[in-house]
Amino acid sequence: MNDIATTPAPVVSVAPIALTAPTRGQDLPIRVSAPTTGRDLPLVVFSHGATLDMDDYAPLTRFWAAHGFVVVQPTHLDSLGLASDDPRAPHIWRIRIDDLTGILDQLDAVEAGVPGLSGRIDREHIAVAGHSWGAQTASTLAGARLLDNGTPGESMADPRVGAAVLLSLPGTGGADLSPMAAEHFPFMSPNFDNMKTPCLIVAGDHDHSPLTVRGPDWFTDGYHLAPGATDLLTLFGAEHGLGGVHGAHDTRTTDESPERVALVQRTTLAYLRTTLGLDDTAWPAARAASQQPRSRWAASIRSEPDRKDSHLMHPNSADHRRAREYIDQQDSARRFHPSTQLTPSPPLPLQPFHHHRSYECAEQQDPARKPSRVAEYPASAMLAQK
Repeated sequence: MNDIATTPAPVVSVAPIALTAPTRGQDLPIRVSAPTTGRDLPLVVFSHGATLDMDDYAPLTRFWAAHGFVVVQPTHLDSLGLASDDPRAPHIWRIRIDDLTGILDQLDAVEAGVPGLSGRIDREHIAVAGHSWGAQTASTLAGARLLDNGTPGESMADPRVGAAVLLSLPGTGGADLSPMAAEHFPFMSPNFDNMKTPCLIVAGDHDHSPLTVRGPDWFTDGYHLAPGATDLLTLFGAEHGLGGVHGAHDTRTTDESPERVALVQRTTLAYLRTTLGLDDTAWPAARAASQQPRSRWAASIRSEPDRKDSHLMHPNSADHRRAREYIDQQDSARRFHPSTQLTPSPPLPLQPFHHHRSYECAEQQDPARKPSRVAEYPASAMLAQK
């Protein structure tokens, strides 16, 4: 590794690259994003949410790539117009998991698909990440199991995976599912008892989902129930899109906030670098920044070695309510409190790309775009640790 982690590098992003995928019945298309410089680059395999694909989530994937990671994004079969009567449809959740393990099995092909990438991936430092359904898919490689008639299914944990970042991770199933989800998504029934790989859970405290009869706390189940999920980032005011991690100006984002996305970018990068053993100071610094009084975080952090005390960081806790009251006051007054730590960086400049298939660059904010209805909302969060 070099100083890419602190100095953004030019990024090359190549798609589509086709990998073999026997269980899919067709090739697996992927996008690979990587810095144009540096060696021994850690790897992140990212699983998208429902209806999205490998071309989404640029705010996260390009940011990680610009800061020293190779990021591989598959397009899962459910986003390719799979018919409901297709015999593969009932097994789509499992095919998604096979997509991720298939990528890890074919890293030579991944490197060969990007000019100049050969020999540069560090295969000893691998993480998985995902959003929504993609977070559930990624969580299985971290040790989560899906319940089958109340019994945990087979373990699909992958020993090659050393960390996970799980954004808007669906919670437990059974009685917690809405009737619609129980009918159409019965696989949304995870068991977190064996999710032992270190995980960061990221949740929005305004994420009201039609998948559950519970409220936004459903998306924190992984943190409270998994032994490996030691850290929870709760974004105050955030809905399912967490400010727009899908991409700028995406119509599916209901809580667009560039500041909130910047917070997710920097926090997840810090977690990945420390958890994969690349930088011992990155995550402690992020935690320390979250404790700054009246900062843009307006956050608190606790270390709770005893699992029974983890309810102190629950979104219904007194600390959370006090922080939310403060944020609501600031939102009402439309005041903005700059933070001296972890402030969002300006958008990465457009970078030259090698002309190979299709390319994308780091997205720039369009000053002419119409204001978001929550653009002034502070990018605020609570960072909790067991």
